[in-house]
Amino acid sequence: MTETSGAEAPSQWDKFYENSKDRPLRQLLLDSMAYVKPPGKALDIGAGALKESRYLLDQGFEVTAFDSEPAAAEIAKTILDDKFRFQPASYWEFKYPQQEYDLVTAMYALPFTPPEQFDEVMRNVLDSVKPGGIFAGHFFGEQDEWNNRANNMSFVSEPALHKFFEGFDELSFCEQKGEDSTDSGGMKFWHIYHLIARKH
Repeated sequence: MTETSGAEAPSQWDKFYENSKDRPLRQLLLDSMAYVKPPGKALDIGAGALKESRYLLDQGFEVTAFDSEPAAAEIAKTILDDKFRFQPASYWEFKYPQQEYDLVTAMYALPFTPPEQFDEVMRNVLDSVKPGGIFAGHFFGEQDEWNNRANNMSFVSEPALHKFFEGFDELSFCEQKGEDSTDSGGMKFWHIYHLIARKH
């Protein structure tokens, strides 16, 4: 289950950024390219080490990326491309323009939204997709090992997830469960939904 090796718990961000620099691109992002044609505008949510942002720039997209971690901001300084814009912001602080993006990606990102802000963040994220645009992202299911009171994160049931995407056609949906490594070297039980959807 190498595709599930993703972000790490909040106390491990330094290791995550260091180890994720050399990981492969997320397969979900690569799969989403079958449904969207560059050039266009893309939003990279929780951009991390900016591997996906670099890939999207190479594909011809104008890329906006944001992440709240200082390490991401430092990496962003190394991307010297007029089509790239980075903002230091959390998922709930970023100002999502409505119907702006041809592609919105959230690779192992949105689960790190606090539960009390998750619904609003999801509405803002999905409102930022253009009609006909693509969303590609990961969500953590309720059986994920990190689903406990110690982690201020958001986990969703499959019916709740589908409800968020009622205004979209789901082009690809996959549920995945099992033990696998994290980008900071630990092991955990993952419960993940992989989703690609096109806005009506």
